[in-house]
This record gives sequence, structure tokens and C-alpha cells, in this order.
Amino acid sequence: MTKNKIMLIGGHGHVGRIITKNLAPHFPEQLIIAGRNRRTMEQFVADSQLPLQVAEFDITQPIDDTLFTDVKLVVVCIDQVTTDFVSYCNNAGIDYIDVTANTAFYKQLAALPLTEKSAVVYSVGLAPGLTNLMLAKLYENAPSFQRADIKVQLGLADAHGDAAIDWTLNQLNETYTLRGEKNPLKTFSKRRLLELGKTKQPVYLFNFSDQHTLRDQFPNRRITTYLGFDSRVVTGLMHQMQKWRLLPLLNRPFIFKSVKKMMTAKVIGSDAFYAQVATYDKNDQLLQQLTVTGHDEARATGLIAAFLIKKVYATKDPAGFVQIDHYCSFDDVVEAIPELTVL
Repeated sequence: MTKNKIMLIGGHGHVGRIITKNLAPHFPEQLIIAGRNRRTMEQFVADSQLPLQVAEFDITQPIDDTLFTDVKLVVVCIDQVTTDFVSYCNNAGIDYIDVTANTAFYKQLAALPLTEKSAVVYSVGLAPGLTNLMLAKLYENAPSFQRADIKVQLGLADAHGDAAIDWTLNQLNETYTLRGEKNPLKTFSKRRLLELGKTKQPVYLFNFSDQHTLRDQFPNRRITTYLGFDSRVVTGLMHQMQKWRLLPLLNRPFIFKSVKKMMTAKVIGSDAFYAQVATYDKNDQLLQQLTVTGHDEARATGLIAAFLIKKVYATKDPAGFVQIDHYCSFDDVVEAIPELTVL
């Protein structure tokens, strides 16, 4: 049987819908959306009027081989706890793309003995993803950099999915280790400034996975990611909660729900996002800086993922475990997605 299908696990979720709708015109008979709730998926198919197949599939349960007999590429838009499914795809010669930002899962993947029977692609989206490509672009022009700051600002009035908001809030109360650092890092502690002309917006340490993949790619370079929101009040509140050691309060359901409600009220801020990467020499002198902006971060993530999916699908040679820059460059993505603006 010819393997020509693309299975989108979570293709009916917040980001998954954007990916699915973007791919449908290019793959009118090859798309399968998969998940645990058939009713929800069938409702999405009916509402979108797209020619999609539906498959019930629970990624945490034993795998039914018959679901994958004609699948060439799998795209996963949901978080996973184990790497069992990735290993299955790799051993079966099915290309795999992960559209999440889970650092713990990246580290599990990096430790796997993955073969080159198929491609296993990580760092897909805004951060990780676009930010990886931005640093690669700067590296082309100044390969001697010693430090890189990746700064991301999200709009509070943006339509973030529930899973993305929950993940972000859960990360606020975590410490994390970073290659080359002697001590664990605390989210929303150390500050940098996102420079937008005369405006300088504070951003703070955050555990996006791009800094981990990039420190593995560029050993002995200090590459660190920072996050902020377009409201100084909210960004400052997160920092003060860290400073006063109040972030553990987010473990209490009432406080978690209250902070989440504040972040999703859409009474302040906008739907604009910014990603800025700056490189420095050994004396911490600025070498280069690249800034990208756009609206609707989830849509940007979905568009970048859809662009990459088409690239991987068209590539005949398997690649093993790779990042987004194996298939495309920063210039490729910006040219293909006019919704992204380089400042």
C-alpha cells in the first residue's frame, strides 16, 4: 500500500485547526485528523466543510498498526509524557513532526537512539521554531558570537488556547537547568529589554525549549530565552511574584484560575507578538539584532508548522532527529508567510 497520508493528532485543537485548514487545499485527499473524541472531530469537519478523514486514536494507549498502514507523515499538536509513539513512528519509517514547546519532552527525544529511517522534527512554531531560524540567520553573518538573547513578547488580547495558557502558567512556578549554567534558573527572575525603537519592554527568563536546542547546537555559547507580555503591569506582577517567592501560590486552584482569568480577559493589550534575537561578542557588545512581529501568535505557529509540513512531505531522504533549520531558512519562512513582518 502506498504511504501518502498525513495524520494530524490534535488537528482539531486551537493550533491544529490552523494547520489543518492551511494544508487542506494542498492535500485534498490525504489529511486525517486523529484524537480521542470522535464527536468533536466530526463536528469540526462538518463546520469547516473540509475533505478530512477522522480516526479515533489515543496517543497514550497501545498502538493499532492498521491506523498507520498508509500514513507517510504524523504531526503531533499535543503534549506527550513518554516517547513511545515517537519511537514507533521512527521504527516504522513514518516521518514525525512535533508542534509543541515542551522542554522536558525535547530532552527525552534528544536522549533516544533514533535512526534515520524517518525524520523526527522538533522546534516548530514561533518559539521554538522561528527563533531558531532567526539565530541561524544571525550566525551566518557573525559566527563568532558568544552570547545570544532570545526575547519574546506576547499580546494579552491574543486568542491563546487553554492548553497553551495552562502550560505557560505551570512553567512560571518551575526552576530549570540549562547547559553551561552552574545553578538552576528561575522563571521570571533575570531581566532583559525588548527594544522596539524608543520603547523598551521588560522580558524575563522563561523555559522555552529553543534555548536548550540551540545550546546543544552551539556548545559553549550563552543562549537564553526571555518572555514578557505587552502589559508592563502583568509582566511586572509575574516578576514580583517570583521575587517575593509567591509563584508557588499558583499551585492553589483558586489562584491559578484567577491569574488565568486575568490573562484571558482581553481588556488590556493587543494580539501583537514580537520575537527578537540579539547576538553579542565576548565582551557583551552587541553584534546584530533581528526582530519579527505579527498578530495572533497561534496563527503564526500554525502557518509556520504548515509550511514545514509541506517541506518534510516533499523530501524523500529521511533525516533522523533534526530541528526546523534542517529544512528551511529564516528567509524561506518570511517569504512564504507574509503575516510575519521583519522590523
